[in-house]
Amino acid sequence: MANEVISKRTFYRGFLLAVAKNAGKEFLADGADFHRAFDEAVRVRNELSDVPVIEGERWLRIDPVFGVMKAADEMLLFGERERLLTLGNPELQKASFKISREEAAVELEDVGNVELFDKMAGRFLERLKR
Repeated sequence: MANEVISKRTFYRGFLLAVAKNAGKEFLADGADFHRAFDEAVRVRNELSDVPVIEGERWLRIDPVFGVMKAADEMLLFGERERLLTLGNPELQKASFKISREEAAVELEDVGNVELFDKMAGRFLERLKR
């Protein structure tokens, strides 16, 4: 698996499906806590060995000036476009999943790298609870 290369799309899909599988209906999708949680999830991936390489992973960095991750916002837009989630509330601060935990688990199996995405989602959700 270490030499496996996955696309940004596969990365976003796998991560969102793991969050849906582990979180249920919604999660905080805005602000500093959201961006820090996504950054911590990426760090979990970087700490593990034998993980797939993500195409052009330079985009997986937090902006040192603004403290945001462009990739986190891009992931939300991907999730909306793929009809995995919606940001339909008035302030766009919460993402609500359009799929059930069960559906997410089945789709995540198809994406692969389940253990990796589950660990990342676990850290992401843990960080959002603080």
